Amino acid sequence: MDKSLSRQQGRSTVKKHTSFLAILPITIVMALTMGSLGVGDSRAIALESKQSAGIEAPDAVLSDPLQVGIDVPYWPYEYYSGDQIIGHDIDLMNALATELGVTVEYIVVPWATIFDGLINDDYDAVISALSVMPEREAIIDYSLPYMSYFSPSWSGDVAIAVRQGDDLLRTQINEALLKVRADGTLATIINETNVDLSSAYSDTWAALPDWPVVPADIATTLVYPDPQGTETMIQVPIGAVSGEIVLTYTPSSNDYVPSNFSIAGHVFDLDAYEEENYLPQGYQFISPIIITLHYTDTDVLGFNENLLQLLYWEAPQGNWIEAACGDYDRHPEENWLAAPVCHLSQFAL
Repeated sequence: MDKSLSRQQGRSTVKKHTSFLAILPITIVMALTMGSLGVGDSRAIALESKQSAGIEAPDAVLSDPLQVGIDVPYWPYEYYSGDQIIGHDIDLMNALATELGVTVEYIVVPWATIFDGLINDDYDAVISALSVMPEREAIIDYSLPYMSYFSPSWSGDVAIAVRQGDDLLRTQINEALLKVRADGTLATIINETNVDLSSAYSDTWAALPDWPVVPADIATTLVYPDPQGTETMIQVPIGAVSGEIVLTYTPSSNDYVPSNFSIAGHVFDLDAYEEENYLPQGYQFISPIIITLHYTDTDVLGFNENLLQLLYWEAPQGNWIEAACGDYDRHPEENWLAAPVCHLSQFAL
């Protein structure tokens, strides 16, 4: 279990519920408006391209074969049988590839450099008993977790990694995960994992992960840890959605913030899924949800906190627009800000 400990220390905590799916990324950036947005800013153009890739083309054909980085051996998740790589991660990735309509090419990589290869575009994704850890979310993006792992030394979620900003691949992997969970394939793989684990680690086991489900008839609050140790809270009142949806939080980079904005430490994607349907850009809530952002003194050093605004990116116009559809609730003395939001998009504060 030494390797397991090196991989799976720490935990990204989320106040969760259960399963489901459909998507749209929201990038929320805490930033102070420093002037009018220059539409010609190259980073603003890059943001529009990122949004187009992630939202407007959810059915685009993925590369075939899909290249997946993997560290072997790590029984029972990925290991050799003769010259063939097998294991529960392999079973899952192959099942996801079937749903995606592609084949998989596994690229064997040492654990020490597995994220470097992903960042350098040597392969498309990583599946290797990869635990969800906030410090990793600063450099990679995660799929929905496909397993929760429990042992005396570590407990947490396990997920697939993609390059940061690869919204299309992350979306399609998540959609495939919903399908294999709905048809029982994921539960079968986890049950088989437990059979193998019991032969060596009687006090270690795996389970289906909880996913952050928002039902239509229950008020729901989701709490997500930010990489800097603060929290972002999403409050969804009763009746804000017409049916059960999943909201997933992914810390993101700030590469697309125009030069006349200043970041106050927070950038993340908020994805929404409903059954197996892709939620379009601009998905409207029936009633506003409340996004509460906590920040540190360092995040807003030199800022007038009473001027912080939540903006969203209007891709067709190439501009930032006020996102709050009601009054702000500002508490600069306690370092937090809440804003009502009526639709999903890419956001900046």
